[in-house]
Amino acid sequence: MKRVLCAAALCLVWSASQAVNYYVDSRTGNDRNAGTSPSKPWRTIGKVNAATFGPGDSILFRRGGVWLATEALMPQGSGAEGRPVVLSAYGEGALPLIAGQGFTGAGVVSLRNQSHWVISDLELTNWAEEPGDRRGVEVKGANGGVLRGIHLKNLVIHHIKGIVGQGRKAKRTAGVEFIVTHDKNVPTRFDDLSVEGCHLYAIENQGIVLNNEAFENANYPGDETWENRKFTDVVIRNNVIHDISKNAMIIRMTEGGVVEHNVCFLTAFMEHGGNTIFSRNVRGTVFQYNEGFLNRSPDHDGSLYDPDINSPKTVWRYSYSHDNSQGMAWFCTDRRDDGILVYDNVSEDDHGFLVYFNYSFKEARVFRNLFYAGPSVRPYFLRVNRKNLHGFYSCSGNVVWNDSPALTFEYPHEGTVNPKSKGEVKDNLFLGIPAKGEYRNEPVDLGRFRRFHRGFLRSNALDTLVGNRIERFEPARKPAGEVIGRVNGLPVYRHELERELARCRWEFAGMKEKAARQAAYRKALGEVVLVKVQLAEMAGRGMPEAAAAADIERLREKENGFRRSTPKGEVMWFGPQEYGAGTFWNVFFAGAQEELRKRMAEDTLSMTDAELRAHFALGHEPAWQKRGYDYALKAIRTSLLDKKYDDYFKEKAARATVEMDRTVEKSYIK
Repeated sequence: MKRVLCAAALCLVWSASQAVNYYVDSRTGNDRNAGTSPSKPWRTIGKVNAATFGPGDSILFRRGGVWLATEALMPQGSGAEGRPVVLSAYGEGALPLIAGQGFTGAGVVSLRNQSHWVISDLELTNWAEEPGDRRGVEVKGANGGVLRGIHLKNLVIHHIKGIVGQGRKAKRTAGVEFIVTHDKNVPTRFDDLSVEGCHLYAIENQGIVLNNEAFENANYPGDETWENRKFTDVVIRNNVIHDISKNAMIIRMTEGGVVEHNVCFLTAFMEHGGNTIFSRNVRGTVFQYNEGFLNRSPDHDGSLYDPDINSPKTVWRYSYSHDNSQGMAWFCTDRRDDGILVYDNVSEDDHGFLVYFNYSFKEARVFRNLFYAGPSVRPYFLRVNRKNLHGFYSCSGNVVWNDSPALTFEYPHEGTVNPKSKGEVKDNLFLGIPAKGEYRNEPVDLGRFRRFHRGFLRSNALDTLVGNRIERFEPARKPAGEVIGRVNGLPVYRHELERELARCRWEFAGMKEKAARQAAYRKALGEVVLVKVQLAEMAGRGMPEAAAAADIERLREKENGFRRSTPKGEVMWFGPQEYGAGTFWNVFFAGAQEELRKRMAEDTLSMTDAELRAHFALGHEPAWQKRGYDYALKAIRTSLLDKKYDDYFKEKAARATVEMDRTVEKSYIK
């Protein structure tokens, strides 16, 4: 009897230690299958949700598969240290697409009080006609203790129809959310979290969000509850985030941690606005090597960085801010916040207040940053909000190169600063066109500034100033790629059509296969035509982006090669450590479009005062009416220029001559 019991016990131990791979296939799967081999896969999300997984298990969705989800993918169980549960993909082809059909109250993928998961290589959507409580990935804790080891990698999350707005419910709708909702009975927090290499776009309302709702408004980092609530060992790295209606990231609750090598653009373009990356209720978190551009805020809060309420000892450095609606850094802090450092950043063609000491704080310093103001912007270098008390502010050792006819700066003085505030503005060097206002031009040691890299196509006075070595990109005379058609004589390459087909496949996932292929082809070709008419305009204006676009893969290889071979201590570079083909195109073309907008604003798309006032009178943005025409003019100008640009090229695309290879066309729609 004793031998039988021992044998049974050994069997149980052995079984518990065996990791199992489970396979899910939307086409050939069957939920009656064991699911433990590619030849006998499961089929549905419901089957996955009904199972409980353990350390070392894997749940693998077949590439090329599509799941029209009416419920969240909510697998149960936890892994263990060194043996996580893996939720990922198998096979070849496009990422598995889990397309939410509008359900609310959860993420497309959701975890609840679980630990040790790796979630990777999935495409997630959840679009609907009406706004709702939706997320791409939701990791939730509630009276769950310390939840550890959640890692998100190489996910594509897009078209999440959340709620646009400022309230708590709106700010929970996001691409990725880590949240503690309740911790009254059991202290609950996260440890060892990461979001790496993900692509998030077309999301309402936020990109990436971290929070503890119980802590948010009543506590301060380091207080008596902090140890049981802080999020530790958090890494947000190498992500591409764009077309986000509000903030790309809201980083809350972190003790230390790092947010680095992310690129965020086209953010805050709907009502209320928002800074691209901001922190709240954090301590000692480092933000570095990020790039943020095209924050389109129609109101306040339109900068790359914002050390927001309760952000003591945070560091904001080595980053590249350009073409944002409200500068590089706004301080929306708390009176207790101290040790905030902003240094060694580069700002180019940012609008509004480039640096704004706004809310009260105990101590904050901005130093050794480079600013460039080009002819198309009218920024104000530094503003100190006189309504708020600043224990000590410092803006020193910065360099501003001005090519703008309207850069404004005055030293803070009586009448512009709270009389009880203390601070210093000194040793800042202004070069180029003299700025408007009263200031002193003071010597700065240029040898202290780091060289930086932000591409191979453009340069300005800052490059000469710090000794950047600009190696130009020379496109091939005959770019590689199969030509499958022409738009107004410009070649259309197969990879261009494939890129657009991949982007739009989610839209037609619920249609019959042939109808879906035909609809996707029409949509993708329309997008290619729209790109081509813009590239033709760029070529006509001598922009290097036109030729580079035709040889985009070589440009990507050159950029990635530079990043692999250049130590960051030698030259600063910004954004992901390596670009994929799709994300590189998105970043490249958004920058090219902005450069074209600037040029066209001087002639073809110039705006009269009457046009601007008529656009203001339409009442698109409540903030404009609240603040008045003169105050909102910058935002009105940006909004109208964007509209005129879009209308101009839509008309061009509608009149374009499109000739596609008929054999190739049939292969896509048969």
